[in-house]
Amino acid sequence: QRKPRDLSAGPDHENVALKRDRSKDAPKSAAELMAELNADPDYVARMRERERRQSENADSYQRAAAPVLQELASIGFRVQSIGDLRQSGVEYATAVPVLVRWLSRVANAQVKEDIVRTLSVTWAAPAAVSAMIAEFKSADDPKGDGLRWAIANGLAVIADDAAFDEIA
Repeated sequence: QRKPRDLSAGPDHENVALKRDRSKDAPKSAAELMAELNADPDYVARMRERERRQSENADSYQRAAAPVLQELASIGFRVQSIGDLRQSGVEYATAVPVLVRWLSRVANAQVKEDIVRTLSVTWAAPAAVSAMIAEFKSADDPKGDGLRWAIANGLAVIADDAAFDEIA
């Protein structure tokens, strides 16, 4: 008998152990599997809680990002999220000063990380380098795998040798 496996895959997934080994069961269609899952009250409760958290996170993001998005709109960048700017395919060099200014002012971690990722483009240098370094030094990211990682990744794109002393 195999031990139940931990199926968690990060912060958005519940820790769920398999109740039994199903590898020898007859194959099921997706519809059959979904019907089985939807009949399981534990599964339904987990999915409702997950949807509630996702909705809460989206609302929190929109509230925190609203002033940044308003300022971006005032200079011609009408987007629903800061990440939309990054994914637009448009060179948004005129938005860089706005994003740099808001980086230290935003407290919401998702918005802050979205700003960092949006500043992680070659045309954000050198304007964003000092702000990103300061944010890296002050970031509340004990594991270093969230915001600090995103900042370090961005600095790899925008920082040059002139920033070495400031980084070190």
